[in-house]
Amino acid sequence: MRKTIIFILLIGGGVFGHLTATEKDKDISLSGGVGYESEDVSRASKQSGPALQGSLQLNYETANGEIYVGSWNNYPFSRKTLVAVESDPYFGYQHNLGEVFYADFGYIYNWKVNPPASVLGHSNEVYVGVSGDVMLTPKVYGYYDLDKRQWTLESAIGYSFDLNELGAPNTSLDVGLLVGILRAKSAYGPLRPRRNGYAYFGTTADIVYHFNDVFCFKIGIRYAANNDKPTGVANDIGHHKKMFWYGTGLFAQY
Repeated sequence: MRKTIIFILLIGGGVFGHLTATEKDKDISLSGGVGYESEDVSRASKQSGPALQGSLQLNYETANGEIYVGSWNNYPFSRKTLVAVESDPYFGYQHNLGEVFYADFGYIYNWKVNPPASVLGHSNEVYVGVSGDVMLTPKVYGYYDLDKRQWTLESAIGYSFDLNELGAPNTSLDVGLLVGILRAKSAYGPLRPRRNGYAYFGTTADIVYHFNDVFCFKIGIRYAANNDKPTGVANDIGHHKKMFWYGTGLFAQY
């Protein structure tokens, strides 16, 4: 999952934290960021080594929710075997379920730009989820990749600790936890059918400095692990089931 909605946790294509305006006075809002990750990890599966990542999302507020469209992008510094530039455009609709809960529906086009011959160049994925603007900001999402015939179920929580009282003004410690399970009937795509499945989890901890109501800077650590075999599909790159990495970036929402 690499789409960006108003949530402090994303593990997969990278982990994004966004500064959210306390009051919305516009029908249209724009958010995005540029960052560095020492590894690109999606669903506890390594996709590349060090990479520059960027995201951009446009939201349009409706009477009962929001329509959004955006793109997440990964530019690895090294183009080793199985590694490619990735750009994932997406769109969706988030519907208000009362005051604090939201239903989310959308589509992601997972696109590897000029991939190696053995790597699936693109896939189409749909998703549905529910999130809550309550303590720990819980969310549960289900995904289905039409090309891989793969379903994924993810659940995540997050919390932001205000560090002002500790003498760090405009600073917070944002932490998150994600767990998931994945099952694929054609993990390498329709031309290379292979069944595969695994469970995974990930956690993040970021120090976030808020310059103002628009911009923030963050730096932190991430950890993820899966129970696939060392030679399984999830571990094609690097052949290790446990990953510890770090990242930093500048993010904005207007």
